[in-house]
Amino acid sequence: MPRTQHGRGWRVAAGMLVLAFTLLIPLQAAAAGGPTGAGRITKIVEQLAAADDPYAAFAALPERDQLAVKDFLTVTSYVDSVSSPTPGATDGEVVIAASGCWTWRWQRDGRNALGGLLWSYFQQINWCGNGSVITSTPQRTRWGEVYAPFWSWRHIGNQTWGGLNQASYRAWTQGEFKLCLTPDFGCVQYSYPWLDMTAWADGRGTGSVGG
Repeated sequence: MPRTQHGRGWRVAAGMLVLAFTLLIPLQAAAAGGPTGAGRITKIVEQLAAADDPYAAFAALPERDQLAVKDFLTVTSYVDSVSSPTPGATDGEVVIAASGCWTWRWQRDGRNALGGLLWSYFQQINWCGNGSVITSTPQRTRWGEVYAPFWSWRHIGNQTWGGLNQASYRAWTQGEFKLCLTPDFGCVQYSYPWLDMTAWADGRGTGSVGG
């Protein structure tokens, strides 16, 4: 299970960050008009991620590079996904046998203009049911991960309903993700993803995602 530490950070995920940026170089080249500019900004972001003091390193950059890094790290789209080991999951709903135990996970990703993954917010529920009621106390885990420098996260919302001996278990969670660069730039972007999931005693899962 991934760590649930606040702001799990970009240092732990440095290897993933470098790989993601490397894979994005061809796309960046098209966007920047040539491989030289694309490779340069990619290299700058990698160096910032590895710096002992990324904020000081960013502040020392020329203004045009600061703006390019800011654009590269800005979320422009969100991607939602459901992951389950049980076959038959469609459109966020798990359809399986009426009695048993199940694992169900949803996530919401923040991506930049090139499709690069900047952060993810997760919620997972493990439960058992007999088709009528839930037969064990549901185990719910929620966490965030950041894959780029200057992004951090924290939980800001949490609510549950139902559970053991009930027909369903509903879990809602919300996180705050923010991109903070320097005192001059401050925090330039905030995102508030939320995951609202209801697990049923017959193995179904319904809900919604937003933020």
